Amino acid sequence: MNRRIACIDLGSNSFLLTIAEVNPSKAIKIICDEAKVVGLVKKLDSNLCVSSEALDRAKTCLSDYRDQLEKHGATEVYAVATASLRRPKNSIEVKHVLEEVLGHFIEIISGEKEAELSFSSVRLDPLCPSGDKIVFDIGGASTEIIYGNDEKIERLISIPIGSVLLTEKFELDRPCLYFEALDFMKSSLSTLDFSQDKDSKGIGVAGTVTSLLAAELQLKAYDRQRVHGQNLSRHKLEIWIEKISKMTLEERQQIVGLTPERADVFLCGLIIIFSLMLHFGWQNFQCFDTGVRFGLLYEKL
Repeated sequence: MNRRIACIDLGSNSFLLTIAEVNPSKAIKIICDEAKVVGLVKKLDSNLCVSSEALDRAKTCLSDYRDQLEKHGATEVYAVATASLRRPKNSIEVKHVLEEVLGHFIEIISGEKEAELSFSSVRLDPLCPSGDKIVFDIGGASTEIIYGNDEKIERLISIPIGSVLLTEKFELDRPCLYFEALDFMKSSLSTLDFSQDKDSKGIGVAGTVTSLLAAELQLKAYDRQRVHGQNLSRHKLEIWIEKISKMTLEERQQIVGLTPERADVFLCGLIIIFSLMLHFGWQNFQCFDTGVRFGLLYEKL
């Protein structure tokens, strides 16, 4: 009998839902794949608690996802929260509210577990390149960096820097000079215990990289098949950074291929990618539309 497995990733900026039908031979068919910008950790109050506005956005999203679970007949549901519920002081209270709306248990996973799932989502993908690879997953409140090969993870780290937090720290949601943020990222990465191995392939997963490729391809409607597995050069990324840094938020929201709700934190996401490319000496990186939810799916199989 076929299984219908739903995996939900409650990220700091986006909530993602993937529902897959799996036959007895474990062949996977994606029947639903959605992402909604929620911004759960945006503008935490002075006590580092989730705001009522952000909680309302999260409840609306999960109410819709619950409808999708019922519509597609999901028989197994697995939901995880990352830095979205690791960071806020009221995370347990928020977790209980969201579980009630979703109708399913939500597991708060560690940064290390998040990194493992992100790497697995690439390593087990049919398009995964062979050899050494460094996978990075840029979230709203943390960034996971994982070095491994075709068999296993060699090193992993989760740093408490993400596109939302960096945007708020340097106010980069408007026309700006971004060099201070770039220097901050360079300094943060310089302390990491990672090899400067230029033979390792750089692979990015999740919303920042998929949005960048969608914008580069000028996709009026997102098309996973056109984005997944594509490469982008450091030169083109630098052009995007220069271009967006001069734009107002309203102008950024008009970029074809970019979800308007992601426009405010997009520049900081690109700065993080650029910093990683400089740090590891990559001239190109590859985009995978996978991430935590796909790693979770593979784990449950």
